[in-house]
Formats: sequence, structure tokens, C-alpha cells
Amino acid sequence: MRELLEQAGFDRLANSIKPRWSATARQRYLSNGCQHCDALQGDFPLEEEASDLVRESGVEALNTALVVDIPTLVWQRTVHGERGEGSGLLA
Repeated sequence: MRELLEQAGFDRLANSIKPRWSATARQRYLSNGCQHCDALQGDFPLEEEASDLVRESGVEALNTALVVDIPTLVWQRTVHGERGEGSGLLA
């Protein structure tokens, strides 16, 4: 996602996606932070918010940052993660 945002000129949004250290997982991971204050934006709240919007008002309720063509395998890895174990949208 970061690369796609950079290619589309959304550098400020792209910069909010960066590696951080997880004390729980004891490893680095890519995370999404607030572009204003750098507070972490977790997967669960983002997915819950998107699901609620779509359920209540349809896909049209989502704000679209950019639309790009990407290969199917890249999209599947992005959505399902490297090992198919769930959302990899921030990875």
C-alpha cells in the first residue's frame, strides 16, 4: 500500500506507514500511524469502521484515496497476507 500511495503522489499518507517494534510479537512490523500525530492506527478499528460503513450505506460510502491496476497475485497477498492468514493490508 505504501508503494502505491507513493506512486500516486500521496507521500504524506505513505509516510504514515512505517516499521515499528512490537513488544508483544518481539519483532518489527509495518504499521499505519496517524499522519498528524503518529498515533498507531490498528487493523481491527480500521476494518471494523470500513465494514460498518459498507453494511450501513454500501461501498459508495467509502472514501477512495486512489484507484490502481495491480496484478491479481499482488492484490491477493495484500488482502490475505503472506501466508493467507488474514488481512495483510498494512503489510
